[in-house]
Amino acid sequence: MKYVLAEDFPSVVFFLKHLLVERIGVDPKDIESVGNSDDLLSLVGKEEYRNAFLLLDLSMPGRYRRLVLVKELFRRNTSLKIVVYTAYHSAHLAKDLLQQGIAAYVTKGSSPDVLITATRAGLSGKSSPTRA
Repeated sequence: MKYVLAEDFPSVVFFLKHLLVERIGVDPKDIESVGNSDDLLSLVGKEEYRNAFLLLDLSMPGRYRRLVLVKELFRRNTSLKIVVYTAYHSAHLAKDLLQQGIAAYVTKGSSPDVLITATRAGLSGKSSPTRA
Protein backbone atom coordinates (compact mmCIF):
# COMPACT_ATOMS: atom_id res chain seq x y z
CA MET A 1 0.00 0.00 0.00
CA LYS A 2 1.11 3.56 -0.73
CA TYR A 3 0.81 6.36 1.82
CA VAL A 4 0.69 10.01 0.81
CA LEU A 5 1.26 13.01 3.04
CA ALA A 6 -0.21 16.09 1.37
CA GLU A 7 1.14 18.95 3.45
CA ASP A 8 3.18 22.05 2.64
CA PHE A 9 4.88 22.57 6.03
CA PRO A 10 8.02 20.41 6.47
CA SER A 11 7.63 20.19 10.27
CA VAL A 12 4.11 18.80 9.89
CA VAL A 13 5.31 16.32 7.25
CA PHE A 14 7.99 15.20 9.72
CA PHE A 15 5.37 14.68 12.45
CA LEU A 16 2.97 12.82 10.14
CA LYS A 17 5.70 10.55 8.81
CA HIS A 18 6.83 9.77 12.36
CA LEU A 19 3.23 8.99 13.32
CA LEU A 20 2.78 6.60 10.38
CA VAL A 21 6.09 4.81 10.98
CA GLU A 22 6.18 4.66 14.77
CA ARG A 23 2.51 4.40 15.72
CA ILE A 24 0.91 2.72 12.70
CA GLY A 25 3.84 0.56 11.55
CA VAL A 26 4.22 1.84 7.99
CA ASP A 27 7.47 1.17 6.13
CA PRO A 28 9.06 4.59 5.40
CA LYS A 29 9.75 3.49 1.80
CA ASP A 30 5.98 3.40 1.21
CA ILE A 31 5.45 7.06 2.20
CA GLU A 32 5.43 9.88 -0.34
CA SER A 33 4.93 13.54 0.49
CA VAL A 34 3.74 16.39 -1.71
CA GLY A 35 3.42 20.06 -0.89
CA ASN A 36 0.89 21.33 -3.41
CA SER A 37 -2.44 20.24 -4.83
CA ASP A 38 -1.25 20.07 -8.44
CA ASP A 39 1.50 17.54 -7.65
CA LEU A 40 -0.92 15.63 -5.42
CA LEU A 41 -3.48 15.25 -8.19
CA SER A 42 -0.80 14.03 -10.61
CA LEU A 43 0.49 11.53 -8.08
CA VAL A 44 -2.81 9.94 -7.06
CA GLY A 45 -3.83 9.57 -10.68
CA LYS A 46 -1.08 6.98 -11.19
CA GLU A 47 -2.04 3.32 -11.19
CA GLU A 48 0.31 2.41 -8.33
CA TYR A 49 -1.69 4.78 -6.08
CA ARG A 50 -4.93 2.83 -6.37
CA ASN A 51 -6.15 2.11 -2.81
CA ALA A 52 -3.60 4.56 -1.39
CA PHE A 53 -4.01 6.18 2.01
CA LEU A 54 -3.87 9.98 2.05
CA LEU A 55 -3.39 12.36 4.97
CA LEU A 56 -4.60 15.61 3.44
CA ASP A 57 -4.13 19.26 4.31
CA LEU A 58 -6.97 21.16 2.67
CA SER A 59 -5.07 24.38 2.00
CA MET A 60 -1.82 23.93 0.11
CA PRO A 61 -0.44 25.89 -2.82
CA GLY A 62 -1.96 24.88 -6.14
CA ARG A 63 -5.18 25.25 -8.09
CA TYR A 64 -7.47 23.30 -5.76
CA ARG A 65 -8.39 23.63 -2.08
CA ARG A 66 -10.94 22.32 0.41
CA LEU A 67 -14.07 20.66 -0.98
CA VAL A 68 -13.10 21.20 -4.63
CA LEU A 69 -9.77 19.47 -3.98
CA VAL A 70 -11.43 16.43 -2.40
CA LYS A 71 -13.94 16.15 -5.24
CA GLU A 72 -11.10 16.28 -7.78
CA LEU A 73 -9.08 13.69 -5.85
CA PHE A 74 -11.99 11.24 -5.87
CA ARG A 75 -12.69 11.99 -9.54
CA ARG A 76 -9.13 10.94 -10.38
CA ASN A 77 -8.92 8.05 -7.92
CA THR A 78 -12.13 6.66 -6.44
CA SER A 79 -10.21 4.14 -4.31
CA LEU A 80 -8.39 6.68 -2.12
CA LYS A 81 -8.70 6.42 1.65
CA ILE A 82 -8.58 10.04 2.83
CA VAL A 83 -8.15 11.46 6.31
CA VAL A 84 -8.27 15.24 6.32
CA TYR A 85 -5.84 16.90 8.74
CA THR A 86 -6.54 20.61 8.72
CA ALA A 87 -6.44 23.90 10.57
CA TYR A 88 -10.04 24.63 9.48
CA HIS A 89 -12.51 24.40 12.35
CA SER A 90 -15.69 24.05 10.33
CA ALA A 91 -18.42 21.57 11.15
CA HIS A 92 -20.11 22.40 7.83
CA LEU A 93 -16.96 21.68 5.83
CA ALA A 94 -16.40 18.46 7.78
CA LYS A 95 -19.95 17.33 7.03
CA ASP A 96 -19.61 18.16 3.32
CA LEU A 97 -16.29 16.28 3.09
CA LEU A 98 -17.63 13.24 4.94
CA GLN A 99 -20.54 13.18 2.48
CA GLN A 100 -17.97 13.12 -0.34
CA GLY A 101 -16.41 9.99 1.16
CA ILE A 102 -13.45 10.96 3.34
CA ALA A 103 -12.82 8.66 6.31
CA ALA A 104 -12.25 11.37 8.92
CA TYR A 105 -11.84 15.10 9.51
CA VAL A 106 -9.26 15.97 12.18
CA THR A 107 -8.23 19.48 13.12
CA LYS A 108 -4.59 20.24 13.75
CA GLY A 109 -5.45 21.32 17.29
CA SER A 110 -6.54 17.76 18.15
CA SER A 111 -4.37 15.44 20.19
CA PRO A 112 -2.10 13.00 18.33
CA ASP A 113 -4.26 10.14 19.67
CA VAL A 114 -7.28 11.52 17.80
CA LEU A 115 -5.27 11.55 14.57
CA ILE A 116 -3.98 8.03 15.22
CA THR A 117 -7.52 6.74 15.82
CA ALA A 118 -8.75 8.46 12.65
CA THR A 119 -5.81 7.07 10.66
CA ARG A 120 -6.47 3.53 11.83
CA ALA A 121 -10.16 3.90 11.02
CA GLY A 122 -9.34 5.24 7.56
CA LEU A 123 -6.93 2.41 6.87
CA SER A 124 -9.51 -0.15 7.92
CA GLY A 125 -12.10 1.38 5.61
CA LYS A 126 -14.26 2.70 8.42
CA SER A 127 -15.26 6.26 9.13
CA SER A 128 -14.18 8.01 12.29
CA PRO A 129 -15.93 10.77 14.22
CA THR A 130 -14.89 14.23 13.21
CA ARG A 131 -13.05 16.75 15.29
CA ALA A 132 -14.01 20.21 14.11
